[in-house]
Amino acid sequence: RRAEALRPVTPPPAPRTEGPPGLDRDEIFSADYGSRVLGDTGTILTSPLRWDSGDWMIAAGVGAATAGLMFLDKGIRHQIQKNQNEFTDSAASVLRPLEEFVPIALVAGIAGTGYAFDIPKLKAVSADALEASLISVGALAVPTKFFTGRSRPDRNLGPTHYQAFNLGSSLPSFTTANAFAVASVLSEHFPHPAVSVLAYGLAGAAGLSRVYDDKHWMSDVFLGAAIGTVVGKAVVKLNQERREKSRLSVVPLVGQGIQGAALQLEF
Repeated sequence: RRAEALRPVTPPPAPRTEGPPGLDRDEIFSADYGSRVLGDTGTILTSPLRWDSGDWMIAAGVGAATAGLMFLDKGIRHQIQKNQNEFTDSAASVLRPLEEFVPIALVAGIAGTGYAFDIPKLKAVSADALEASLISVGALAVPTKFFTGRSRPDRNLGPTHYQAFNLGSSLPSFTTANAFAVASVLSEHFPHPAVSVLAYGLAGAAGLSRVYDDKHWMSDVFLGAAIGTVVGKAVVKLNQERREKSRLSVVPLVGQGIQGAALQLEF
């Protein structure tokens, strides 16, 4: 009788057709994508309330490194501008597309391929990358720039000149934050050393290009890179946990003398 009770007599649920379990079919274009981004933004912004000692040590390290670079910004800028030549100008012209075009093209290309060939993994990657970009730039980098108002190096006011409530200011580099957000998402989803080196290498080149063009101080780029990396990793972790939970479903058990339900875990 125990065996009979555990055997569902109703037809089994129709098999899922969206691909591997735990991945939404319409990641970016789903109706709740916006609410998902807003919810994750709130979780990330309030995360210091849940940090442990290790997290605070990392935050302190990032703050100390940013402050240290601020003391070196003027000298670094002088050396970079002083040693520019035809070769470095040519190299910079090659690296400039990495600032904004390449991250956008990567996300669009991954999303396009995922939807064109119905590949849930690529849909998830593009959704996470877009979300990480929106949070790192819109919720962290841009507000910080607005409230700090640090002058850009090409204004020749020095690295210690601040004028709050200035959206066109320097600290941090949201271009670098965006590049590292995409890079960290790709590195987390495709955990291979070659992917990490390529992704972070391109993001780093984008940041250095901003310094070379005298649009940002080195400390601006470092802080932007830290923001993008942390947000990208956090977004992937949040969504992986969400996808893992979506693998659990309830299966009804109805039959002669049997009424109830069973939990079904797909793996």
